[in-house]
Amino acid sequence: MNKNWLTINEIASYLNVSRTAIVNAINRKEIPTTRVGRRILIKQDDFQRYLYNIEIKGKNAL
Repeated sequence: MNKNWLTINEIASYLNVSRTAIVNAINRKEIPTTRVGRRILIKQDDFQRYLYNIEIKGKNAL
């Protein structure tokens, strides 16, 4: 992942989850997006921040 922008499908593949799961996270405003035409893109930095946040939530649940 050395690109600045990621697609929903790339993130879903990386996390081994469905595309719908990522779209749901986007709809809950957990992952910020940018629309370019019909494409929805996510900054790599925002995706890394999302991963950090879900890691922290998981640790706090214990």
